[in-house]
Amino acid sequence: MTSLTEVRERPIPFTKAMIEAILAGRKSQTRRAMRVQPESAWMDWLININLKGDNRYWVNGEPTMHINTNKEFDEEKGECPYGKVGDRLWVKSRRFMPKRETQIWLEITDIRVERLRSITEQDAIAEGIPPIPEEFAKALGVESDSNYAKRFSIVWDSINNKRPGCSWQDNPFVWVISFKRIEVSK
Repeated sequence: MTSLTEVRERPIPFTKAMIEAILAGRKSQTRRAMRVQPESAWMDWLININLKGDNRYWVNGEPTMHINTNKEFDEEKGECPYGKVGDRLWVKSRRFMPKRETQIWLEITDIRVERLRSITEQDAIAEGIPPIPEEFAKALGVESDSNYAKRFSIVWDSINNKRPGCSWQDNPFVWVISFKRIEVSK
């Protein structure tokens, strides 16, 4: 049994473009669709409670749903399968890549649950979406630093559209995992 303070290491896959964004220092957040989608009204209520600063819903003195907490997680109970704040993620760039080959380590700094389309422009930037090159922005008649959330939706669907219930249009509940890149001695 693991203690609440033990740091665990888990793999997390990223596309080549997102790995490049991590290496460039542009990506500090990732969204992952919850495998088990909770009942909408229930989860919307829990998210609202969490935004007010209460991180748990309690029944008879026991937590029944954990959002943004340092407890070990179990997604069947609504807990993040990627870990908790302080845990480490090792980046996988291809199928079956062993941990010893990873070059990129991340430390989880925050975890929350929200609807996919609730992403803000600031969060889309933290997802690693780059600005539009000036020459294209000028030709399109837009600012180079605009529409990050819209461009994130295109990236999201290019990765997740084939998974049932995971498209931008479906607006699934997602784990929002914030992280920082760290050096780990091997």
